[in-house]
Amino acid sequence: MRLLSHGAEAASRGLSPSRNPCRRTKVQWHTGDGAQAINGRTRKRIVTNATSTSQTVGRAIQLIRLVASSKSHNLRLVDIAEMASLDKSTAHRLLQRLVQERMLARDPGRRGYRLGPLLHELGLGALPETNVEEAAEPALRMLARTTGDMAFLSGRSGLEIVCLRRIAGHFEIQTLARNVGDRHPLGIGAAGLAILAAMNDRDADATIQAIAPQLGRYKLTEEVLRERLSQTRRRGYALDEGSAALDIVALGRAVRNRGGVPSAAVFVASISGRMTEARQRLIDKHVADCVDAIEATLWRCGHPASHALRGQATCADDRATDDPAVTQSSSLLATGTSDRSLSAGPGRPRLTLPGR
Repeated sequence: MRLLSHGAEAASRGLSPSRNPCRRTKVQWHTGDGAQAINGRTRKRIVTNATSTSQTVGRAIQLIRLVASSKSHNLRLVDIAEMASLDKSTAHRLLQRLVQERMLARDPGRRGYRLGPLLHELGLGALPETNVEEAAEPALRMLARTTGDMAFLSGRSGLEIVCLRRIAGHFEIQTLARNVGDRHPLGIGAAGLAILAAMNDRDADATIQAIAPQLGRYKLTEEVLRERLSQTRRRGYALDEGSAALDIVALGRAVRNRGGVPSAAVFVASISGRMTEARQRLIDKHVADCVDAIEATLWRCGHPASHALRGQATCADDRATDDPAVTQSSSLLATGTSDRSLSAGPGRPRLTLPGR
């Protein structure tokens, strides 16, 4: 690529260069065919437009995330603008375009915004990098059957945690602590706290700083979250009391992928009267066994993204059954071979939460 000044370009063509020494210098970018003349002002405008477009895309994605993370999945314009730190006119313009593209939808009766049908349609064609849902299904069913309570699987999505699966046990009172698809920041709830505690100190600190502006929505401060993080690491498991709903206690542990990175979490939720300290220790043992079985499957098989989702046709929220196929798939847990050493795999060091 050659750079020629305006005068040099004219001379190369046998023309007289400009006689005006004050004339703005123009740069010719020669890249072969279709060379284009761009001066400094034009180039600055192009860069500015690209930056503006990037910011607009980022803001639009932020709005979609806010709507998705809402417990009601139905947010008003004023709430969205406030949470996104945008003026109402900018937020309204972005929301209208997202509605036009079917990424969001309006609820006329409640005057709010919810996720649109296009997101669901796009999601049908997406395969996860690691099919943790498929790997976790047998162990999660066994966990629900063994404890009698609602068992949950959540996955990490950037700085957020998403509820992927829930299976009800046989106890007469089942707690719907989370709905499939619910998302919230890491550090919130038993699953988010378990993953945060499984991170190294540097990553955990960076995560807390990044989500600090959102903690007020959950009646938390950065100091309180850091104290909960320390308690979780000392205890060995995450314990959440009342963040999902009053009188609900959840207990969970993180699931690590083949690289040793905490990428998911398993937790059990029950009414507080049922979750005594003695029962917490028992529940933790069952949750730890479940995590070991999931990690053993993930680390042994790898579950590349090319694998089909065999469970796509099943309901995301159903009750544990005595299906023989499920019982057979859960043999790692049922026969006692789900010892924690299994999840380390041959020749692999065991990666656990402190206290595990």
